Amino acid sequence: MKKFLLAAVLVVLASGTSYGQIRGVQAGSADALQRLAEHRALMNAQRQVSGQLSVSGLKVGAKGVPTFIDAKVMQVIDEKNMLVGIEDSRVGKGRYSTWVMLKCPTQGITDGQFWRGGGWKDVAGSSALSVTGTTTYVTAIGATKTVLVLEPMSKEEADKLAAEEALYRNWRIGKNVLSGKFIEHKGGDVYIQERGKDKPQKVRFSELSIPDRKWVRSESKRRRIISLKKNTDKKSESGQSNSETPDTVLLNWHNDTYKVTVRQTGKDSWEEVQDATGKVVWKYSEKSRNKEFVELYCPKRKYEVRLLNKRMELKKDGKWIWVADGHWESKE
Repeated sequence: MKKFLLAAVLVVLASGTSYGQIRGVQAGSADALQRLAEHRALMNAQRQVSGQLSVSGLKVGAKGVPTFIDAKVMQVIDEKNMLVGIEDSRVGKGRYSTWVMLKCPTQGITDGQFWRGGGWKDVAGSSALSVTGTTTYVTAIGATKTVLVLEPMSKEEADKLAAEEALYRNWRIGKNVLSGKFIEHKGGDVYIQERGKDKPQKVRFSELSIPDRKWVRSESKRRRIISLKKNTDKKSESGQSNSETPDTVLLNWHNDTYKVTVRQTGKDSWEEVQDATGKVVWKYSEKSRNKEFVELYCPKRKYEVRLLNKRMELKKDGKWIWVADGHWESKE
């Protein structure tokens, strides 16, 4: 029993994870090793997609939020420049041994002033920084030293960076974790761009975790809203009439009976997608619309349907009959 407990402690210490993450799993077992591997992969993924600056990742062109970079003013050079010693609080190696030139107003800043990763905004005026180049200065003994230059990003740049980083996720695919940026959801596939890779990776929608599938649906819907709004604005600017369209732009119609979604993909194009798999099963063209319904035609099945607020109707023998219950999911 003592050997078992000691082995469990050693596994936890070696992995750098907590006891709770392998609770109930025998130390050294295949299950324990698998769960530890998953945990490490997730931690590595989080470091890659966090949009944070790290000391080891500092290079010209790098940008992000220095959440874990503690800093100390080594010397105030002038009213717009100061030498700052930095360290990664997660590592704690070489205390302030890495120096950078921080370009920002230095009024009220004194040599020896210290702040943690969350305090950069108070000092530099922005929580996001970019590495803009290098500079060379003369040391106290007359030698020269070249260091990286850090500058605070403007609010617009920081907001743009935040929006870009929001598209990066840790994707759960079975027992694996993939870190990357969402490109698009097309058919039954999701395209994910990993950092440093030239081409996006194709992943089956059905292989994603449930939270990831929900996120993809939400982000895809958000993009369609933006696209359709732009098209509507263009029509308004060109003087085209929208009198035949509903008061609101209808985007997704969810079929509650058969668990599928009929969604608009273009000006007159629609598609029917299975909720469970994301697979496109039918394509439609829009025939007409008014304030009560949108009428679609399916060329492959050669029939017409109408999407109303609470039901779908099928045209059969010249009459419109109920075929499914449903509702509009999103309006703009």
